[in-house]
Amino acid sequence: MPSSGKIFDVKRFAVHDGPGIRTTLFLKGCPMECHWCHNPEGLDTEDELFFFHERCIGCESCLSICETKALNRRENTITIERKRCTGCGKCAELCPTEALKMAGKTITTAQAMEIIKRDGPYYETSKGGVTFSGGEPLLQHDFLAKLVKDCKSEGIHIALDTSGYAEPKIFEKLMEDIDLFLYDLKIIDNDIHRKYTGVSNLYVLKNLKTLCETEKEVWIRFPVIPDITCTDSNMEDMIDFLSGLKRIKKISLLSFHDAGEKYARLGRVYAMGSTKAPKRDHMAEIRKKFESRGFAITEGG
Repeated sequence: MPSSGKIFDVKRFAVHDGPGIRTTLFLKGCPMECHWCHNPEGLDTEDELFFFHERCIGCESCLSICETKALNRRENTITIERKRCTGCGKCAELCPTEALKMAGKTITTAQAMEIIKRDGPYYETSKGGVTFSGGEPLLQHDFLAKLVKDCKSEGIHIALDTSGYAEPKIFEKLMEDIDLFLYDLKIIDNDIHRKYTGVSNLYVLKNLKTLCETEKEVWIRFPVIPDITCTDSNMEDMIDFLSGLKRIKKISLLSFHDAGEKYARLGRVYAMGSTKAPKRDHMAEIRKKFESRGFAITEGG
């Protein structure tokens, strides 16, 4: 197992990523490219450069340090030629206002455990623990497996926030030591799933079925994306599929929110354009559909 991996964020005192007070570690890289992804900095496995243009004071310190000439000044603003950028991070280290910041950091398992154990007393008093999120944590499955084993040996409650997209043998090997699965389920129809995420959902559905044959605790997370996931056909398919599984009782509805600004800061194209969040009465309708089939519903976590 590798002794290091790549993360892009750490959220301490998290209260929406499982029971109690938690530390959420965000692992970088994802095999999916969901049109609505709100963590685009977690998609690529390589380090990326954020540019907060509103913080830039035009000091041009970054221009002199960039060895590949990826940074330039044009029309009174700094521009980034992304194909030239190697993600070395030297410009971000030099930037006095943090207008340039790196999304991505390599850490060892020992460093990750130091972060996780820092809030150990809060886990004990609140019955919390650690949550591994992403990106898709299963993409770094060897690094994740080592962290899971280390947390298990420390008696720390472990949650995995996952799309379930991984080869079944990888998924089954990891699931033994994980206490809670926060399972993101988006679209049941395989062709539509491929259209909006870039990949098939066969692994996703198979791994969820396998998981539900165990005694593991599973919470479904359903992103409510206008005209994509909350269509009548997908809702009917979703409810029918989940009703046929054991142990699925709790479903969290995650309302779409605009992440366009993040994409702009990374120089990425945002597929959702000007899509608006679903209205409260629409969320209420979706909630009623699930509740009418016996599911316990929460919103936003």
